[in-house]
Amino acid sequence: MVKTVLLLWLLAHVSVVLSGTPYEDCGSMAELTEVNINGCTKEPCELQVATDVDMTIKFVPPTSYRIATAVHTKVHGIFGGKEFPFFIPFGDVILEPLHLTQSSLVRLTPDAERTYYMKLPVMVMYQKTTPMTVKWRLQDEYKDDIVCIIFPVAIASNK
Repeated sequence: MVKTVLLLWLLAHVSVVLSGTPYEDCGSMAELTEVNINGCTKEPCELQVATDVDMTIKFVPPTSYRIATAVHTKVHGIFGGKEFPFFIPFGDVILEPLHLTQSSLVRLTPDAERTYYMKLPVMVMYQKTTPMTVKWRLQDEYKDDIVCIIFPVAIASNK
C-alpha cells in the first residue's frame, strides 16, 4: 500500500521535475506541458528585486473544453494562509501561436497546445514579504482556471 501511494505521488510530480521549474498544479483544467520561470530550477525560486522575470507556460486545454474568448491573468501571493493580489501590468493574456493582446480576441480551443508568455515585475515592496508562495492562474471569461500553479519564491536584493 505504501509503495503504491509513493509511486502515484512520484508519477504525479514527474512533470514538475522534468519541466525545470518546481511548481504544483492547483487545479488546472488544461494539461501543463511546460512551466519555465527564467532562472528558477530549485525551490524557492530566487527572484531579484527591481527586475522582470520571464515566464512561459505551455498547456493543452482538454477535449471537453469549450472555446474561450477571453483569458485573464490572476496572480496572488500567499502569506500566512491568506491570498493577496499582485499587480500585473497586463492582466490579459498573450498567447502563441497568435500574438494576442488585451484588446484582441482569444480563441482558446480544445486539444491545441498554447504558449503563455509573461514578464513578472519583481517590485521593491515584495522584498518585505519573502519567503512566500505565488499562485498564478489563467482564467477564462467564466472565471474557470484553465491553468493554476503555485510555486515558492524568495526575493533577493540586487547586489
